Amino acid sequence: MAEASPPAGFRPSFSNCQDGVTDLCPVEATIYGSYLSIPGNAVLVAVFSICTLFQIGTAIHTRTRTYSYSICLLIGTLLELLGYTGRLLLHQDPWNFAAFAMQMCSLIVGPAFIAAAMSVTFKHLVIYTGARHSLLKPRLYPWIFVGTDFASIAVQGLGGGIASAGSSDDGGDTSLLDIGDSLLLAGVAFQVANMVACGLLMLWFVWRYKRAQKATTTATTTPAPAPENEDTDYAADRHARPATAQGHFRAFCYALVAAYLAVLARCIYRLPEFASGWGSELQQNETTFLILDGAMIAAAVLVLTVARPGWLFPAMERYSRSKKTRAREAAEKEREREKGKADDAVGGEELRRDEGRGVGAAV
Repeated sequence: MAEASPPAGFRPSFSNCQDGVTDLCPVEATIYGSYLSIPGNAVLVAVFSICTLFQIGTAIHTRTRTYSYSICLLIGTLLELLGYTGRLLLHQDPWNFAAFAMQMCSLIVGPAFIAAAMSVTFKHLVIYTGARHSLLKPRLYPWIFVGTDFASIAVQGLGGGIASAGSSDDGGDTSLLDIGDSLLLAGVAFQVANMVACGLLMLWFVWRYKRAQKATTTATTTPAPAPENEDTDYAADRHARPATAQGHFRAFCYALVAAYLAVLARCIYRLPEFASGWGSELQQNETTFLILDGAMIAAAVLVLTVARPGWLFPAMERYSRSKKTRAREAAEKEREREKGKADDAVGGEELRRDEGRGVGAAV
């Protein structure tokens, strides 16, 4: 028996194609235009699953104090895991709206949390190597760059929600889709601008730091005292660290650079993808997406998961506590030191008395 002809004005959408792929609702009519790849998405699910378990395990085992870094990275990794799980579900049913919304929103917002994880380290890098070389005061770095990361998350999340609502309507609400697409494009563009600005500031800082290092090396081999605006705890740790710790610190910086470039490449790719509109040729090219979005973010997460500050940059962990906490701990150590000196003095006085008595008895 021939298939019934579609009603007049029928347009396939998530709301009227709930039975999955049929003659009335072909896979070619979906936003992605084809069945999504199982191998490519399954590999990314495996990578993000391993990274998630590793991050949770190391956080429990080592009990590091880099909470902001660990939490932002874990949230970003979990969102990526949810996103690619949603893409696997879309392979089974390309008209599954819940899977579509889950993968779209998760993969849009996830990289911003990963960028925020990197941003929280910049303050500590600047203080550790010398705040006098920075154009900004160290305390402003998290306020500006982490704050703008979360502003980007809010805009992209709102855009993703509106676009999802538009795509779920009967036939698709093009006005909501356009609004959501515009917000997504604005959010990603804002994130790119934020990352570029942050990168330029850090490049300027590294240039000034290297120039000062060359001047110091040619002038003297003795470390100069820390300037008044430099954290003396960081300065003492920096001057006292052995060669192994210096190598670890460089490795941490290289890891940050690699992750930064990977996330930036992903965000730049997303700009023309969103600008080209829903269902465009670029958006339907899954190979390009898996390389420039999936592989880039997977590489960044792998690097940041392995090169944790608790291992390669322990000074960040030690000095992530508030100044009040550190001052209290220093005061307690000083009291213990003074108490030890007092006990030694009392012991010495008693020893002298005993010796005096022994000399008197001998006479």
